[in-house]
Order: sequence, then C-alpha cells, then structure tokens
Amino acid sequence: MDKKLTLFGFVIIGFLTKGFSQEYLREDIIKLTEISTDSKFGYTQKRPIKVGSIEKEYHYLNALKGPNGEKVTWQRNGSCCEFKSKTAALGSGFLDVYQLQYVGGKPVTLYLNGYDFEDLKCPIGFTFVTQNDVKPVKVLSDSLITKTAICNKDKIYSVDDFLLKDAFGTNFNKPDKNPAFNGGIDKLKEYFVKNPLTDKRAKNNIFRVSIGFMINCNGQTGNFQVVTKGKGDLKELANLVLEIVNKMPSDWISGENSGQKVDCYQILNFTVIQGSLEKVSYR
Repeated sequence: MDKKLTLFGFVIIGFLTKGFSQEYLREDIIKLTEISTDSKFGYTQKRPIKVGSIEKEYHYLNALKGPNGEKVTWQRNGSCCEFKSKTAALGSGFLDVYQLQYVGGKPVTLYLNGYDFEDLKCPIGFTFVTQNDVKPVKVLSDSLITKTAICNKDKIYSVDDFLLKDAFGTNFNKPDKNPAFNGGIDKLKEYFVKNPLTDKRAKNNIFRVSIGFMINCNGQTGNFQVVTKGKGDLKELANLVLEIVNKMPSDWISGENSGQKVDCYQILNFTVIQGSLEKVSYR
C-alpha cells in the first residue's frame, strides 16, 4: 500500500504545541540534520518520536530514506498506547503506529506522538532527505491554461461558494440554474475515462481534487484552477488533473439567473483511484 492511500484515508487533526518551530525542506518534508544515537528512538512505545501534530507526522516520514538512500514508503497501521498530554484535546492521546518499507529491507514499525514535540532526529537504521534530494513542486503554467472572457464582471455566479471563496477571497451568488455539460455527467465521463493520469505516482494512490473553472454566458469555458489544497506529490498530481481538465471538450450549457444566461463558476470534483478519473461529479 502506498503512503498516500493512508494520507487521504484518515482525517488530519492538528493540535498546536507551544514553544517550537520546525524547518522544512519543502512544504511537505521536514528538515532533519542528524541521526539519533538512541537505539530505541521511534522503535518502542516508551520512546516514540514526538512530532508535534498529526499532520507533521506525514511530513516527518517524508523526510526518511533507507540506509543507502532508498525511497521509503509508509502506511499507518492504527494507534495504541494511551498517554497523558497537555496538548491533547481531552488531556490524553494515542500513539500512531506506522509501517515503513524500502527496497531490500524488511518492514519496520515506528511509533509517533502527534501531540508533544522534541527536537526531531532520524531513527537508527534510516538516513534522511537533504536539500539536494528535493525538487520544486511542478504546477501547470498559467500561460497554458485556457482563458475565457467574462460577459458581466459585476454579476458573477458560482455553484459552490465555499471552495471558491477560499480560492478567490470573495463571495459569489448562486444561480437559479447551474451550468451543465451537454449530454450530462455520463457524457462528460467518457472524456475522463479516455484520459487517465499516467504518472507512476498515481498508480497505487487514492486522492481527491476539485477543479474550478468559468462557464461564461455564451457557454465558453476557461480560467481553470485547482481549488483544493495539497502538498508535494499530491499538489503535483492535482496539477496533472488540472492539465487534463483544461483540455476537456468545451461543450457546456451556461447557468441561468432570472431566465438570463450568466457567467458562473462550476467545480469538477474527482476521486482519483489509481489514476482513473472516472469518478467525477458536479452540481
């Protein structure tokens, strides 16, 4: 199982801890600088790795490599071992149990504490990612995104103001009638079935991504962008979905308000399973 199967299979709940900061090599990779000399560090329930938040557990695990620089994959195998913590919501928390694997090595179990924090080190038996290993996250250039003109900039509508307000920082009214693909969702799916993600990172991956775009009063589409947040590989995969959506047939029927065709933002919601984009929906 790939590490990102776990990432979206569990709700990320962040607990803030006081008095620490952590350097990052990239937004999803914590910076480590040394290997622990404690043979029990991370390997026993009594000596867990205190990362500080559950989200940072993933960023910490992303920073680990095998003893000879091998790529490490990981999955969460549940939780155990209740303990007291001042930063936990109810005064106590549970350790998270992860299984790590790399080519040529046996599966390794590590115990992480997502509530408390200590200076982070690499456990014995692993090495860590350095700045030389980190590549910038690739996003689709704005110059490659199809643009469309707005008929009336003073009256723009949206089918889902929650996501788009976060993306655009402004409110939009909902139309009386949402824009729709000509032929319906089943017709639209035909395009995405024929155009899956082929990136190898998507092979054993399940994730969700939403793409917002404009359908103007003339039924023209454009101004595509990712409106869900992701980091690292997930951000790159979302942009690969964006690239495919950007090239979909522009065969949409405009939204309406008070009987008039209007400019309206629509959102395509994908659950991407092993690269397949078949599970797509819109309102």
